[in-house]
Amino acid sequence: MYFIVSTSKLQNFRDIRKSLCSFFATISQLIFNLRNLNYGDYEVAAFVDGECRGIAEFQTVTLTNKTKRTFGYLRIRSNLAQGEIVSFKVYQSSADKEVEVAETLTFKAMGLQGLPSNPFVINIYDEIEDEDGNVYVYNSSNSVDLKKVTFDDAEDHGVISIPAKLDEQLTVTGVSDDAFADVDKSKVNVIDLSATAVTGITADRSVGIFRGFDESTLICLPEGANNQAAEGAKNIVIGGVCADLLISERKDFKTTVAFKAKHATFDRIFASGRTATVYLPFSIPNAEADKLGTFHTFKTIADDGTAEFNSAETGDVQANVPYIFIPKETIEKIDVTDESGNISVPVTGSTAGVNGSLIGTTTSIIWDEENAPVNVYGFAAEDKGNITVGTFVKAAVGASIARYRAYLVINAAEARNSYPVVIDNDQVSGITDLDAQEHAIKKEYFDMRGIRQKGVLVKKSVYIVNGQKVVIK
Repeated sequence: MYFIVSTSKLQNFRDIRKSLCSFFATISQLIFNLRNLNYGDYEVAAFVDGECRGIAEFQTVTLTNKTKRTFGYLRIRSNLAQGEIVSFKVYQSSADKEVEVAETLTFKAMGLQGLPSNPFVINIYDEIEDEDGNVYVYNSSNSVDLKKVTFDDAEDHGVISIPAKLDEQLTVTGVSDDAFADVDKSKVNVIDLSATAVTGITADRSVGIFRGFDESTLICLPEGANNQAAEGAKNIVIGGVCADLLISERKDFKTTVAFKAKHATFDRIFASGRTATVYLPFSIPNAEADKLGTFHTFKTIADDGTAEFNSAETGDVQANVPYIFIPKETIEKIDVTDESGNISVPVTGSTAGVNGSLIGTTTSIIWDEENAPVNVYGFAAEDKGNITVGTFVKAAVGASIARYRAYLVINAAEARNSYPVVIDNDQVSGITDLDAQEHAIKKEYFDMRGIRQKGVLVKKSVYIVNGQKVVIK
């Protein structure tokens, strides 16, 4: 393949072909797709079968509105009146490289291409980078494809969000199959492409763009344009609607867009009649909630030292609101369906997750020495000494709470060690959300070999608790 090396080299080829060619075609207005381009840094030449047939000459003119416009004039030569396929080569002087272009045209003697109202565009597929380090490649004069995602969980906190436009004109319309190749997929909670104009995407985690992401990672795509979810795929939001939402105890849930779901599942087991706290990122329509049991919001800390909760919720159970939940029967998961799509999922963080002093969390929390619990009270896991099941117990260093639960923060002048839970003047029991025993982390934990440990963690080591590394010093 002939490589353009310099203006003088191209000039020599032009002089040679000028004496041999009898027919001419003209491109009167040739421009590049990239805006704010330094045209002086680029050379454009027309070729047929590796032979140079013409070199563009660029000029800048001032229009009537006093704006400046740069365009190229290119005369193409041939010894045949028509039929030859003309390709183009672009050379960038500063980088000393040839830039790939795909444009071609069929030669016709006296043919004219490129008018001021419809110029002939040479598309340079150059790369650009946004402020987050994501890399894009031009695919037209006003659109780009997402080529490579840069993800740092410490800064991005599980969120990959691609903007609608890189500036006032550049629209994101495509995604490379390898865009997420360098991303630690286990750390990603949500991929938000909903503001873009990407088209023709099938959200499938086994092949293609999203291969390797687990089913609990939320993927948000814009509506229409042949975007679709693979059969059976969960947590795919298209145009603000999700057919099947899964919330897993094993992973944090986050969403940067509000949407509606037709089916939602939370994979936590609840024992019949045994009270627990829940904090769900999706709503539960009233009819579905009644099938599951009763949900109660926090009311107040009474003068007698009890934590009072309201009567059962009579309307929909709200997303991002902490509740006490009493199931009617043992259930393996919370599973709700609304074919009309009225299961609401608000933006993560759009509500504070606080009802009075009851705070919900979608992430697991361990209160260690660096993050010591201050006036934090969690549900007792079991009777231990003077700790009674069915009370909020003051948490000590080493206490923890799992995802999608709730705990109390009580800023009383004389805080107690525990607060029994009262619903409709009746004290409840069997609450099993938080292990508040001093120096204990959880009853179920594993060492780094995957062997379950028993009793209280006292040996200095590294353990796995709810999928998180915990260091006992």
